[in-house]
Amino acid sequence: MELIPESANLMDYLEELDVVDFSHPFIQKK
Repeated sequence: MELIPESANLMDYLEELDVVDFSHPFIQKK
């Protein structure tokens, strides 16, 4: 797995994988 520096790109990446989990450590945006 490659780390995506931009959180926006990370969100798009997870959305494409359909595994968006807002409790994920990389997603601490509230």
